[in-house]
Amino acid sequence: MRNELQVEKDEIAERLDEMGRAGAEQIELNKRSEAEISRMRKEMEKSTIQNNAALQELKKKNADVTTSLSEQIELNKRSEAEISRMRKEMEKSTIQNNAALQELKKKNADVTTLSEQIELNKRSEAEISRSEAEISYIFISKNFDVFHYLKKIFLSAIPEMPIYKRKDKHYPLYKS
Repeated sequence: MRNELQVEKDEIAERLDEMGRAGAEQIELNKRSEAEISRMRKEMEKSTIQNNAALQELKKKNADVTTSLSEQIELNKRSEAEISRMRKEMEKSTIQNNAALQELKKKNADVTTLSEQIELNKRSEAEISRSEAEISYIFISKNFDVFHYLKKIFLSAIPEMPIYKRKDKHYPLYKS
């Protein structure tokens, strides 16, 4: 029994020894694991800090881009409104210019018509002047002929008139 107890004791001692070594190994593994976990925790904290910094930087860039885009959108809206206003002004101006052009065309047509009428009137005046000159010439020549005829009759009748037979100096047609 003693032997058996001794064997059992040796076995237990051996198992205790193994367990001690296993415990020491486990402690060593635990220390390494804790060191690894600590290192990983530090890396994770460092990574979290870097990620937070990057996130803050991205948020700042996003805010800047959003602000810039908002400003561009506002500028585009103002530009669009200005372009729309200018387009309306140009359309209004075009309508006014077209109306003025139509008025000018009408006035030009009126001027052309008046010019044609003036030219026609000038030709008519020239024709009338020629006709008047011809009529005047004919009238004068006929009157001249009538005048000479009447003068001839008158001169032939003068000697027969009783007034010319008087020898008085007070008569205007007295001949001595």
